[in-house]
Amino acid sequence: MTRGTAFLTLLSIGLFGTAAYAEPIRIDATTKHLDTSIVLPVGDSVVVHAMAESQGFEGTMPDDPLTGLKGPCFGSILAGTGGDGLCHLTGPDGDIMIVQWLASPKIERQGTWRVFGGTGRWDRAIGGGIFAETPTETAGEVSLHVLGDVVFN
Repeated sequence: MTRGTAFLTLLSIGLFGTAAYAEPIRIDATTKHLDTSIVLPVGDSVVVHAMAESQGFEGTMPDDPLTGLKGPCFGSILAGTGGDGLCHLTGPDGDIMIVQWLASPKIERQGTWRVFGGTGRWDRAIGGGIFAETPTETAGEVSLHVLGDVVFN
């Protein structure tokens, strides 16, 4: 390494942080939540005021960052066009993760999600993925399966 290359490397580390980048962590987690959504008829269509309370995510891997997160999700969906909303999830350590979700306009109970912010380790996290809901045998209860990746910066 020449002096010039060494200087540029040290300068870039000083300006942009460490030279190494965090590796993505795979998310594969499930939670059950009570669906308390309200269906509002609008002509031939419906608007759903989506509300649910996560009972706590369980990851398939021991280091899944969603494990233990729980809290409310809310938003709205217009039948046939999709919708969006947010989740306010709190972990066992007190860190809060804000998730933005987008419901698919074509496939019922599926969509995408992304980390929107939060506190602690979620403050500068980036990532996202897909989700799918399926009703359980318990009335009003839904199983939510989330897949994706997250990077903690």
